Amino acid sequence: MEKVIILNAPPGAGKDMVAQMLEQMNTIIDKNSIRFMQCENKTALHNQAIALSGIPHDDWHARYVVRELKETPWARLSGMTQREFLIWISEEVVKPKFGKAYYGEVSANRCLELWSKGYTPVFSDGGFPEELKVMTDILGEENVFVARIYREGCSFEKDSRNYIFNEVFEDDFKNEGTPKELVDKILMRFLQGPKTKEK
Repeated sequence: MEKVIILNAPPGAGKDMVAQMLEQMNTIIDKNSIRFMQCENKTALHNQAIALSGIPHDDWHARYVVRELKETPWARLSGMTQREFLIWISEEVVKPKFGKAYYGEVSANRCLELWSKGYTPVFSDGGFPEELKVMTDILGEENVFVARIYREGCSFEKDSRNYIFNEVFEDDFKNEGTPKELVDKILMRFLQGPKTKEK
């Protein structure tokens, strides 16, 4: 299935959980198996941060996966938090030089690679309209499903991302039940396919 899911939500709303649960599933549709694979738009950004800071890969990720540490200033990053350092590289270094759609193009190429191997990518960190646009331009807007997740108490405050809109293949989901209920709702809507455009 040559489709991609972009999970779009503020920190703590459940994006990673949904992506991980989908990756662990093996869904059968019309006798064809759908194999999901979790991806992140920010993979290239993390690799750039690791290369620029000189911090070993394992040290970087061991700290990043702990929310409290990720948000704590780190002397090895000149007193910035990891989130601040990533935003600085993205907004002050990469995008001014290569354009706001840079990471979207990288992600679209990752989709093409995974499609060729039979995987359906699930990006757990969508949030920039320029990146969504280039992905839909390359992959086709009907192949890019944006699932916006809302959860009480979660917001984009102190985050450079926000909610994004595909309009053709998208929907809103409230994370207010069990994780499985949320995943099931997203999966059901994804399998329904894109809306029919009004003429």
